[in-house]
Amino acid sequence: MNQKDILNLSIRLAGFKQVPADTGIHVLGKKVQRPWVSIDVGAGELMMAREIGCDSVIAHHPLGTTSANFYKVLYRHLDFMYEEGVPEKEAKAAVDQLVQKVKLKAHPSIYRQVVEEAERIEMPLMNVHLPCDEIGRKLMDAVIAKAGPRLEDIVDALVTMPEFKASEIKPEVVLGEPRARRGRTKLVVAAGTNGGYPVARAYYKHGIDTLIYMHIDNEELKKLKEDGMAKNLVLLGHESGDSVGINPLLCELRKRGIRPLTAGILG
Repeated sequence: MNQKDILNLSIRLAGFKQVPADTGIHVLGKKVQRPWVSIDVGAGELMMAREIGCDSVIAHHPLGTTSANFYKVLYRHLDFMYEEGVPEKEAKAAVDQLVQKVKLKAHPSIYRQVVEEAERIEMPLMNVHLPCDEIGRKLMDAVIAKAGPRLEDIVDALVTMPEFKASEIKPEVVLGEPRARRGRTKLVVAAGTNGGYPVARAYYKHGIDTLIYMHIDNEELKKLKEDGMAKNLVLLGHESGDSVGINPLLCELRKRGIRPLTAGILG
């Protein structure tokens, strides 16, 4: 397999029709047999991969142009919000706030450095973000759908998955009481990043009782706790949540004779 084969495989596994803006090949190589795979990649990972004989590097999180264009995948929140009956005007207003926040964060970022370092040492480099997140979303959604009626049942169901079982950071109820009934529940992942306060508030306003985010900023959580409309929020944990979607891709690569070396991927 080559990098394009791996990219296409991830797209098929996710059920996408095209490559999203936060995913791509940054330094083109030839045949991939022994890739280094990790959630985050910096200069250290590139040098380690070369030192131990890897022929390429696959990151999860965006790099280079996919980092600069990351904000574009945030609009996927709209699809999820429309599914739950959030009116278009309110959904767009909430997502626009999120996009503005992410765009501002991009300005101080040094988005090209890691890609240029890979170019200097001629290390093939790619990243697969939203496709893996979507694979993970479907798997977690199936588990959550079968969970019992209380918030603690969601946590108990998730920790049966290998990635959460292996993590020191377990899923946690951070808003609401663990024994409270969960009611209408929405897993909000595979839209770039969590929707923060504005997206959560729009869901709660329109009938969602329990949201499940991968993580949330403390200030955003504080706003929710102070907002009388907010209900229940469960956090997954970033490393374990990402791992759920990465592992199926790794499994498919191994079936095809690829021997990935991994770091920071649980399960």
